[in-house]
Amino acid sequence: MTAFGISLIEPTDEPIFNIHRFKVFNRGKHHLLEPGAQKHNLNYQIDGTIDEKIVVRIFFRENQKVYRALYYVMKGMDKELALLLSQALVERLKVRFKFSKDFQLKEIENG
Repeated sequence: MTAFGISLIEPTDEPIFNIHRFKVFNRGKHHLLEPGAQKHNLNYQIDGTIDEKIVVRIFFRENQKVYRALYYVMKGMDKELALLLSQALVERLKVRFKFSKDFQLKEIENG
């Protein structure tokens, strides 16, 4: 299964942190994008049980402020919980990155 071009697989690296029982992994840059576009986004994966997976991609402007985050919810994951976990991830990332005042977090519908 892919979301935003990222395979949802069992990560082999250690999580960067936990949000309650969920593990958060830094999936890095999307390597299928051109190098110029790669520097404008980062990807994270939030894992719970086998059916509880979320991919979150954050987008940067030229000034390196985060202006948008899109999250994709694996089928079977509770959507309200996915929103809360994505919001918690964003709050943790605010320690590391500057966010625009017009920041938006949006779910990408599972089609």
